[in-house]
Amino acid sequence: MYDSGIINDLEVGTYHGLKAIHTYLFEDIYDFAGKLRTVNLAKRHFRFAPVMYLKLALEPIDAMPQATLAEIVAKYVEMTIAHPFREGNGRSTRIWLDLIVKKELQKVID
Repeated sequence: MYDSGIINDLEVGTYHGLKAIHTYLFEDIYDFAGKLRTVNLAKRHFRFAPVMYLKLALEPIDAMPQATLAEIVAKYVEMTIAHPFREGNGRSTRIWLDLIVKKELQKVID
C-alpha cells in the first residue's frame, strides 16, 4: 500500500477507508476481505458489536471528531469494539489509526 501510493488515496478515518485497507491486505487470503462480518464474534469474555447492530454502529463512528489525540483514541476504541470484519481487524485498524494521526496531528506512530 505504501510503495504503490494507494495509501495516499484512502478516506482517512472512515469505515470506507478501513474497508479499503482490509480488502488490500487480505483479498488474496480471505473471500470475506473488506466485507462486513455476518457472524457475532467474541474474544475471551468480550463480545464485539452484535451483527444486527453493526452496520448501524459504523455511521456514528465515521462522524466522530478526530482533531485531537483524545478524539482519535476514542474513535479507534469504538472501531475496535465494532470489529467490522471476521478476521484482520487489528492489523487493518492500526494502519487506519496511523493515517488519522498522520493527517490530523502530522505525527507518525513508532
